[in-house]
Amino acid sequence: MEQLNYVHLRGHIGNVRISKVGERSVCNFSVATNMILRNSENQPMEDTQWHICVAWSSKKLPDFTGIVTGAPVEVEGRLRTNRYTGNDGVERSVCEVQVNNLNMLPAGERLQTPAV
Repeated sequence: MEQLNYVHLRGHIGNVRISKVGERSVCNFSVATNMILRNSENQPMEDTQWHICVAWSSKKLPDFTGIVTGAPVEVEGRLRTNRYTGNDGVERSVCEVQVNNLNMLPAGERLQTPAV
């Protein structure tokens, strides 16, 4: 069986930062995904997970004009963990999605939150 590192997210965009690195653009953005869980009293409560995404401009991702806060989006990519040492000398790691495919969903559409 072959190894697989694949992520497929459908949610809403949070923070967006676009910058240039040489001739290419890089877009750092977050995607919020929600799920309805039940607490100890069996009451429904919404759980939001934030995912850090990084997309580099390419033939598949030519520009990032449609990436705005609150927009519904579908992201495909792979997980990557980056390790670094902070200013305080403590080693940290962050897990992010390296985006291969980005699909903006119809504007104004609110995605449904699944119940578990």
